[in-house]
Amino acid sequence: MKKILAGLVIFSSIFVSGCSLFGKSQTSEEPPVVIETPPEVSLDYYKVTDINANLQSAKDRYNLANGLALKWQADAVLLLLSTRYVDSLSEDGAVDRFLFSSNIQPDVYFAIDIARDDLTRYTRNLIYVEDYALKSGVMPIPMKYFKTTSSEALEIADSMGGAQFRSDNPNYEVTMVLSLAGGNNLAWYVVYSAPGIDSFEVIVNANDRTIISND
Repeated sequence: MKKILAGLVIFSSIFVSGCSLFGKSQTSEEPPVVIETPPEVSLDYYKVTDINANLQSAKDRYNLANGLALKWQADAVLLLLSTRYVDSLSEDGAVDRFLFSSNIQPDVYFAIDIARDDLTRYTRNLIYVEDYALKSGVMPIPMKYFKTTSSEALEIADSMGGAQFRSDNPNYEVTMVLSLAGGNNLAWYVVYSAPGIDSFEVIVNANDRTIISND
């Protein structure tokens, strides 16, 4: 009888011990939670690669436009300069519009559209003043303060949030207007827009390249 009791005690001890070990083998620690950090997006900032070539190209386009405008009316003056990019900031396909006014023929504007990549590709149009909406108080551009090309202004605007806007909105459009309006400084108004969201504007002083506004 004592032997039987001793055997039961030993069996019970082994069984309990076995259960304990079995229990440990079933309990596993939760794996650590790994939070993946999304890779940084490298922004594609617009850069003017050749400043001298860019300046010469801008001068050539202006001289062509101004010469054509003076053939229209001897007192023609540049009122504004604009350009537009859609989905890309490539020069290919970009067109600059020069808008001239004249006291001799005050009821119309003289518009010349010149292709960035080919000076031989341009069109001329007369547009009734009442059909062309301009900001209030727009005045002729004082050429002595026109020291920043559209490409240089775009480079500045892109570094001030424009590149991020383009990265976030692939179907973007960039509109640029050089204008002297409402007694303000001569400036480039660079507007980034995309369907369904608020636009983003950077205003660059055309004389000294400082930022007038950024919102």
